[in-house]
Amino acid sequence: MLLSSPAGNDLMFDESYCLQGRNFYNKVWNAFLLVKGWEVDDTLPNPNAVAINWFDSRFNQALTEIADDFSQYRLSEALMATYKLVWDDFCAWYWK
Repeated sequence: MLLSSPAGNDLMFDESYCLQGRNFYNKVWNAFLLVKGWEVDDTLPNPNAVAINWFDSRFNQALTEIADDFSQYRLSEALMATYKLVWDDFCAWYWK
């Protein structure tokens, strides 16, 4: 619900916010299970080096943005950046 409540505005309750939160939690849980199951073998060549470098760059960029938003008390913007990093960048592009 905080994701959809910019500073200074009233927060109207809508059940779809709860559904969105549940879906996001489920996405994070499934991504965690996927990453937990990954095994790294340093003896093999890595064909995914470009994707790994891209996500590393995107992750660091998002961390900077999120820290800046939190330092300025822009909670909804920080949460939206977190949401986009997980949902759009990691789950939609990186893990596929």
